[in-house]
Amino acid sequence: MSWIKRHQNLTLILISTLFSAVLVEILLRLVGIGYGNAPIELDQRLHHLHPRNYEFVFYHPGEEFIGHKIFYDEFGYRVKSKNPVLREDNAVRRIAFLGDGFTEANSVSWEQSFVGLIESKNSNLNVRNFGVASYSPVIYLVQINNEVKTFKPTDVVVQIFENDFYDDNEYLKKANTKTLSEIKLVSGGASNIDTVKKIFRHSYLARLVRKVQLQLNNFFLDRINDPSKYFSPYTGILTNEDERKLTYETILQLKDFANKINARIFFFLVPNKQLMMQNQCCESDTLAAEFHNFIESHNLNLIDLPKAFGNYPDQTKLFFEKDVHFNAEGNLVTAEAISNKLRLDE
Repeated sequence: MSWIKRHQNLTLILISTLFSAVLVEILLRLVGIGYGNAPIELDQRLHHLHPRNYEFVFYHPGEEFIGHKIFYDEFGYRVKSKNPVLREDNAVRRIAFLGDGFTEANSVSWEQSFVGLIESKNSNLNVRNFGVASYSPVIYLVQINNEVKTFKPTDVVVQIFENDFYDDNEYLKKANTKTLSEIKLVSGGASNIDTVKKIFRHSYLARLVRKVQLQLNNFFLDRINDPSKYFSPYTGILTNEDERKLTYETILQLKDFANKINARIFFFLVPNKQLMMQNQCCESDTLAAEFHNFIESHNLNLIDLPKAFGNYPDQTKLFFEKDVHFNAEGNLVTAEAISNKLRLDE
């Protein structure tokens, strides 16, 4: 007697499960619901990047937002749509944006992101969003000498977040050299788990299961965690002057590289969310004050975002409550601050 005949009930369950999985996969693809949150793949040059030629419906495990689509191009950078219409190469200004998740702005639709807002309001601009979650200035050194240089920008806008002061020290350990001017790559290493993730990422059903798992984790963690987890986890690093030194040195190196590609470079610091949520930004933000003084003392171009956020009537309305990033209104204020500094309306 065959194994199938001896285990008919089990066989029926297995076949039914497989059929249901295939059916759900097909239905999810037909309606275009392939969920995603922060798909990352290890890289030997930029430490990590997003999957190339990839799209997904964005969601937040805490269910603060869901529904808008995210598109990555052939290089793994966020773009407006699956097949974006490229503007003419004779655009008056070409602006490259370097940053982490705040610049990438997956938490909002492209049209609500500050890069998307600047693009839509200025038809004579050609913009490029090089922001990737968890990037920091050491990785920007690699980008500015490669993809940014190829883009031939007239202007480069660099976003700084307080965790950069920690991340830069970690990324430098994985760079090909400790000499900032000679960094060519920041290795992300290799991982069997990363390979498995790549395979499962092709399945819309696997993405749905992962979404449910993360939302359940978030639901139970919300019950036991302190609300301060929604603020930056690197506050302690701000007391270490030696840790901060590397990032400031990297900023100066970025300025030198920008000069070599004939581009103006501008810097802005993300305001302190914890102070913002208490309507106390930004006079008591010691990092913002230190950053402001550093930029001015080295004659760099500052986009004073803490000042712009501090002047907003209700500062609590500029960040999501749980997600660490700017909401739509925060992106709008950021777009206005950048536009004013770069004089895009002139």
